[in-house]
Amino acid sequence: LSETSDGTLWGGSVNGSVWMLENGTPRVVSHELGERVVALCPTGDDRHVWAASLGTGAVRIDRKDPAQRLLVTRASGLLGETLWAILEDREGNLWIATQNDLHRLSARTAVSLTDLGVARAVATGLDGSMWVGTANGVTRFSPDNRRHVYSEAHGLPNTTISALYVDHSGVLWV
Repeated sequence: LSETSDGTLWGGSVNGSVWMLENGTPRVVSHELGERVVALCPTGDDRHVWAASLGTGAVRIDRKDPAQRLLVTRASGLLGETLWAILEDREGNLWIATQNDLHRLSARTAVSLTDLGVARAVATGLDGSMWVGTANGVTRFSPDNRRHVYSEAHGLPNTTISALYVDHSGVLWV
């Protein structure tokens, strides 16, 4: 589930459909994803909502005209279609956590960080840091692109991370 700035609730289903709640009633706006929707992400400019699936890539849906959609798959440049998380950072970069790596897409470039392994969760820190949950712990990319990996040696009870959240005071929840 995700909520856009106007208070509209968006959701995804196990069959790959994406819906929005209108006057208390769900309305399906996309059937492009044939697998379970695992993450939803409204864009910072408030124009679109991204939906990520566990096997068929991602779709960008225009909020004002949901019939306008962009499907992103292996054929359009993703290294894999098994997605675990999707997030837009404060600079407008789209971070996509996949079965094989982490992608950072900007208006001009696409970067794949293939040495992370399975990336399952992403979160943005208040300072602009990007936190990535993987099968090997938590990796923090600082705003100056330095990388630090946290594992059981740093106090994590387990290194398989499936969810991250940064609260309003900047505390990272794992």
